[in-house]
Amino acid sequence: MLFLLFQIMPMVYTTDDNARALLVSALLDELGNSEGLKLSSRYLAFLGFAFNHHTRQLRNFMDYQHKWLEEKGYDDRHGRLLWALGTVLNRCSIPAENGMAAWLFEQTLPSIL
Repeated sequence: MLFLLFQIMPMVYTTDDNARALLVSALLDELGNSEGLKLSSRYLAFLGFAFNHHTRQLRNFMDYQHKWLEEKGYDDRHGRLLWALGTVLNRCSIPAENGMAAWLFEQTLPSIL
């Protein structure tokens, strides 16, 4: 079954996976795990890169050549993104990460209203 999935969907990076990972890394940071901060900045950078200024939404699938495979992602992915960003804003004490999370939250929130 997994083999068939890889034939249909090429290996890609996804906004959805990075939003989930951001959520976990923010919780790790809160628990005092030193890797949490390093990881969360990486995931935030990916999510910022995924933001499409024209549609005000995030793209979801990026191939290994760093090309976006669509211009707009899906609604469930958008909810996970906002959840992860809210978690960073609530739990992270690093100003740069809070600033990036706040900017991205403000940019993407209107698309669900």
